[in-house]
Amino acid sequence: MSDSSLSGVLARSTDTGTRPRFSVCDTTTPFWSLRQLVMGSEEAGLSAVALDAARFHEDWDDEGIAALHDSRLEVSSLTCFGGFTGCDGRSFDESVNDGFVAVRLAGLLGASSLVVTSGGRGHHIRSHAHRLVIDGLRSLAHTAAGCNLGVAILPLHPLLGDSDCFLESIDEALDVIRACDHADVGLAFDGHWLYQEPALLGRIPEFAGVTRVVRLADWDSQPNHSLAGALPGDGRLPLAEVVRRFHEAGYRGRFEVCVDADRYSSLSHLELLLECRRRTRAVRSAVTASRG
Repeated sequence: MSDSSLSGVLARSTDTGTRPRFSVCDTTTPFWSLRQLVMGSEEAGLSAVALDAARFHEDWDDEGIAALHDSRLEVSSLTCFGGFTGCDGRSFDESVNDGFVAVRLAGLLGASSLVVTSGGRGHHIRSHAHRLVIDGLRSLAHTAAGCNLGVAILPLHPLLGDSDCFLESIDEALDVIRACDHADVGLAFDGHWLYQEPALLGRIPEFAGVTRVVRLADWDSQPNHSLAGALPGDGRLPLAEVVRRFHEAGYRGRFEVCVDADRYSSLSHLELLLECRRRTRAVRSAVTASRG
């Protein structure tokens, strides 16, 4: 697939509204059930949430899913860890089957995207590890297409990846997306990359067309072992500029704010959600002002 076709492979988009739209990740409310998250998010005036599939195996039941269906909340994404390389003890087939379960759950929730990681490289040579990931993503994408669901691969910096991901750069993830050559496979971009590679800001128009999910967290020090960070404005990343550049490049998905609740232990979950809403409004206002 050529670079020009890469930029257009995800022509299908969601709402084409003129203003950036935001979502809040469930890292913000780690001690809430899904029903509490739904009720609290609506009370805070939020319009969308991003969810982690692992929590459905722990403490989220049918009552919570029913509450979500009865609400006006959208689900911007569902995250599951792919593990296609077998480094977590699952075989390739087991990982793909677990992915099918996540696809069905994402469809049930009405999510726009399923976010996955590659799994660690383990004892595989890099080319074989890439092939396993490509085959796994294609399998999930074929099934996800029936749910109007995109699959987004999330590369992780070595500080964050550990055994979850051997794709350790945006360019590696883009190579995998090209090799998949499937309209429903795209990129999950996480803002932590900007801390390590500030020049990526200027490359956003290059990969915005294949981006299905953009995650935002601020950082005042080096990210370490967590994708959840500080509220926008509490660090030094140019998050408003990230939003502006993605939006101007045609990205119309949600911008997911991933806040580490432990950083704000003095706030209740509801207070933190309210603060997320206030900060995203400030980011949106900054983006609007920059255009004027």
